[in-house]
Amino acid sequence: MNKSLLLSITVVFVAASSQAKKLNIMSYNVENLFDTTHDIGKLDYTYLPKSIKDTSREVQEYCQSVGVPRWKEECYNIDWTDAKLKKNFLH
Repeated sequence: MNKSLLLSITVVFVAASSQAKKLNIMSYNVENLFDTTHDIGKLDYTYLPKSIKDTSREVQEYCQSVGVPRWKEECYNIDWTDAKLKKNFLH
């Protein structure tokens, strides 16, 4: 069994057995943070290099359709390059 899964299960059981009456569990989908390429069938346009975003009509149309202004701005402006990926995640 994966050690991190085992640790997560242990934490949940310890928290549930404590005196707390409410348990909140939260997760993040960070799958798209570990590459800089578009996966067909995925809406991962925000995490592409800006050079691709600036030249791809498909990406521009997707970013335009984003409803939340801050997310729309991120979609257009985040420049997720291989160099940034390696610097931030693949030391």
